[in-house]
Amino acid sequence: SYSDVVFLGDYRIDAGQLVLNNSTRRFNDPTDSTSIFYSCLTRYRTRIKIECGFKDDDETEVDGLVFHGIVFSEPISTDGGHISFSVASILKVFQNYTAYGVVTSGAPSSATMIDRLVKLESGGVRLFDRYLEGTTDAERYQINPDSHTLTLTAISQPSVQADNTVWDKIADYSFAEGFFPEIDPSGNFVWDKRTETATTQWVFNGAGSQDSDYGINIISVDRYSDGTNNIWTRFALTYDNNGNVSVAEDSWVPGDLSNTDVYGARTYAKTMLDLDITTSAAVATALQADYKNAHKELDITTVFIHHLRLNDRVEVNYIGQASVANTFTIGVSRIGGPDLLGHRVGSISIDGLIFKIIGISHDINMNSGRFCSKFTLREVLS
Repeated sequence: SYSDVVFLGDYRIDAGQLVLNNSTRRFNDPTDSTSIFYSCLTRYRTRIKIECGFKDDDETEVDGLVFHGIVFSEPISTDGGHISFSVASILKVFQNYTAYGVVTSGAPSSATMIDRLVKLESGGVRLFDRYLEGTTDAERYQINPDSHTLTLTAISQPSVQADNTVWDKIADYSFAEGFFPEIDPSGNFVWDKRTETATTQWVFNGAGSQDSDYGINIISVDRYSDGTNNIWTRFALTYDNNGNVSVAEDSWVPGDLSNTDVYGARTYAKTMLDLDITTSAAVATALQADYKNAHKELDITTVFIHHLRLNDRVEVNYIGQASVANTFTIGVSRIGGPDLLGHRVGSISIDGLIFKIIGISHDINMNSGRFCSKFTLREVLS
């Protein structure tokens, strides 16, 4: 699974558990001659690829989910014959290496700094090429592929501290630009804009939907909120070691019913020493314009849907079951009484709202009976 939903732009690499049958000791440590890891140095940081598909009506196999990950903690065995591996996206390796020493000269753009970080070398050898599937740089590192406009076109003094990891700096530049990093289904690094797709990629339907094209595909609505926890009406970005700050906020007075009046002067503060007075103001203004408004948020569990990606635009319909199954029942509506025809039951009422996907996870455990997908969605405001 992967998401960027902890706070705006502060990315989280989610973990998953891979539980395998180890009754034949196939996944034992490298000292066991029956193990596939025999004579390897360690099982830690082993690259893995998970493929998951299905068969259609005529028994034709259809390729589905492809996940490229890495083992990032020691495997745990039990006497029941199972072994579990903690796995995460290949992005996890960027947390294992310092960014200190990366070339910062030449007033680079944020995209150039991302390029330098992911192509970092030690002893003249690239650190990250071996973790990616591509055979050329163009395949392995797809940075700003759609040529989106950058805010940081020339960073006069890029800041890389001794305790910064490569991931720390990727996250910083992603925050400033409104971009996101991911490992795509082909197993390569992508750095792209967090803007939702121009067209709707899927329709999620729950109780009460009559959509014959997509059908009922929502198993449960696990969380539906107004999104007020992620409202920030004021941004304060510190851009140098002297404590200088750029602030973005709206003018307001108590009682004017503005967002600041309703939700308070909620401040999102962050230190970004790569910025200057101009770029910090631009970043703060762009973020405040987006996050001062409430965006509804939704967590849903669905049937297994393998092909959707982060930032895909989707439609959601969940209007609830009709309170009266047969609307032709005599006596349900009467003169002077309540009109129950067409009334819906249940607390969830979503009719044609547009969201973008900001979090995805899949449960592919056939034995659990929960072969399903989970999506976190954020409303797209018109």
